[in-house]
Amino acid sequence: MKTTNKRIWLGIRKRLGRNFSLFLLLVMMISSVSGFLVTADSVLIKYDEIMRDGNVEDGQFTTAYPLDENVLNEIDKLNVYVEKMAYFEVKMDGNNNLRIYENRKVIDKAVVTKGRIATNDSEITLNRLYAENNNINIGEKLTIPSSYFKDGKSRTLSVVGFVSTPDYNAVFSKNTELMFDAQSFGIGMIDKSLMDKAVQSSLVYQNGYKFNDKVNDNTSKSKHKKILDIVSKKNILMSFMPKDSNNAITFMIDDMGGDKPMMIVFFCIMLSVISLVFWAISSSIITEEAGIIGTLMANGYRRSELIKLYLSGPVIITIFAGIVGNILGYTVMTKPMESMYYKSFELPNFEPYFNMDAFVMTTIIPVVIMLAINVICISRKMRFSPLEFIRGALTKKGRKKARNVPFKKFKTRFISRVIIKQKGDYAVMMIGIFISSILLFYGLSINPTFDNYTKNTREGMVSNYQYILKVPVELNSEKTNNGAKQMDNNLDLTSRGVEKLTISSSQIYIPIRGEKEDISIIGVSENSRYFKNLKVANNPEHIIASKSLCKKAGLQIGDSVDVWDKFTGKKKIYKIVGVYDYPSSLSLFMSKDILNKNIDKDQEYFNCYLSDHKLDIDENYVATIIDKSVAGDAGKQLKQIMGPLIGVFSTVSALFFFIIMFMLTKLILEKNSLNIAYLKVFGYRTKEIKSIYLGGSTFVLLLTIALGIPLEIKSLEYISLIAMSKFSGYFEMTIDKKSVIVAIIVPVFVYILIMVLQMRKISRMSFAEALKNRE
Repeated sequence: MKTTNKRIWLGIRKRLGRNFSLFLLLVMMISSVSGFLVTADSVLIKYDEIMRDGNVEDGQFTTAYPLDENVLNEIDKLNVYVEKMAYFEVKMDGNNNLRIYENRKVIDKAVVTKGRIATNDSEITLNRLYAENNNINIGEKLTIPSSYFKDGKSRTLSVVGFVSTPDYNAVFSKNTELMFDAQSFGIGMIDKSLMDKAVQSSLVYQNGYKFNDKVNDNTSKSKHKKILDIVSKKNILMSFMPKDSNNAITFMIDDMGGDKPMMIVFFCIMLSVISLVFWAISSSIITEEAGIIGTLMANGYRRSELIKLYLSGPVIITIFAGIVGNILGYTVMTKPMESMYYKSFELPNFEPYFNMDAFVMTTIIPVVIMLAINVICISRKMRFSPLEFIRGALTKKGRKKARNVPFKKFKTRFISRVIIKQKGDYAVMMIGIFISSILLFYGLSINPTFDNYTKNTREGMVSNYQYILKVPVELNSEKTNNGAKQMDNNLDLTSRGVEKLTISSSQIYIPIRGEKEDISIIGVSENSRYFKNLKVANNPEHIIASKSLCKKAGLQIGDSVDVWDKFTGKKKIYKIVGVYDYPSSLSLFMSKDILNKNIDKDQEYFNCYLSDHKLDIDENYVATIIDKSVAGDAGKQLKQIMGPLIGVFSTVSALFFFIIMFMLTKLILEKNSLNIAYLKVFGYRTKEIKSIYLGGSTFVLLLTIALGIPLEIKSLEYISLIAMSKFSGYFEMTIDKKSVIVAIIVPVFVYILIMVLQMRKISRMSFAEALKNRE
């Protein structure tokens, strides 16, 4: 084997251009996928770190005035610790709001990302995102107006550090908002000595609490309820929110669910093309060196030794590509991926961690697939006898009769015969062009998809405002002695354009997602003003589904759907009797009266108002307010977060296409070097030879683009459904005319560049050398 071992490195050097292209292709794929997966999992580790080191709350509540010792003692008996977190909110320049807290000691502690914590009454620390988005540096001064302090004097505070806090991981100013705003809302931390000088009337008495012992879901719910009862009896409760309901804590972890599937789909598509290229190259090498293989066999070399010989080159290239790709993935490629998360979420300073899943996916799996494909290909090629290898007769079908082609012109007939002869390589080329175009379409379509989601969400809102309530609250009613709202049945809401709904938070199983997803069951009154043309059934087992839900869950009219109540876990089975166009929303519709009965509520129960104008409702009774000005902000935010990833997609797709086309056209020219030499002997000019041998590639490219675009769009719709299945809601891939034009221009431009390079190769080919070396 020592002799054959020398041929491994000789073969790599001999085909340096092809091997380097293959190496570059693998490095590009591995580094981008590894960089993303490493970053995503490292960010999750940092999220867990800030939750742990910051000692994140289990819940919070706000009261009208400070808690007294009796309340704290009663809560302490539940084995629950409470920390007072009063704050005041300051209107800053540029219409920004800065919420200022005292430094926390036990719960929701600040994690310093740069500088230090404020330690006296002339210092302040800011959350990192607010400082970065408003170009505030350490050492700069912020002025707090005099109206916030007891002595009537303003304060000029020096910024001494940047921090992240677990309770503002996503910077929501109100939990009712659909999207956070890290630009105009920020968090400040000051020393106790300065907070003691704040005007009491400006303070909001927020309190965080933490369970001292580990509890399960049932015990947790029980404790939350007991805390709520204790506080509401001894103080005026303004708001109450368990951790799981706090968007500022949970939004990031929920948002990250859809990122990995996109990259995994991206990786699988690229890997499938590379596998085909491996197959074509291995077959080409054995055909090219058939005489050498036959001679080695005749001299006593076993087939297993030769299989190992021809496997070694691809294995070495793949292993080195895995090493280099992972090094780049952990260094260079983590930078754009890191910015996706750190421009939107508050996290401790980034640090990449070794990720075994990423290593297996980007290094072990490509090696295994490469081995499997090459073993199959090489083993099939090695089934011939030594004499057949020496003769180059690597076929069991015998000599074939030349096929007739339906063309009269010599040049056209020649091109068609070249395509027929190299049909396997051209088939791989067509698949490579097709899949590369899908990748390019994917990168180009992400922006329009999120834009269209934003547009559809806004235009699909049936009213200008939607108020989701914590409890039923009648408009213009007055409080009773126990703080509840008194119903006013005489209020004519219809004439004021206000409509009541019942919304039940539920879940259904999404097959393509492989798990349950949150949806809403909307109880609509008959002759609804806002849900026009929606005819709900009176049968309690019938239901109408939104078009988006049907597309994502693969449902249609006549299907039965299992629906679980999100809070009680009870399951009900409904039959879909209609589809309603409610863009981007995963919803089911039924009669309000029937829904109230199904969820064990009174007939008059409701928890949502629809209106075309703002309503005067105490925000303490409002869970969420949705209006058209902010509807669809989730799409905008996702577009902003995924901006760097979109750039990576588009760049990698173009490079991927270039390398695939370059390698395959080069492979075809090398296989036809003898025929090209004959043409040169017969007096054909380089331009004419190029038109013959590159004409086939041009024809394949144009044919694949022309026939492939409709199929690519269809394939992309299914791929995007898988890739975006983990995102909440329904994102339908949008491919606009601009994307189609670019997806055509880029491959053609890249191909022209390849033709120029291959033209130079043809002009430099030595036909004398090719004829001298013919068998």
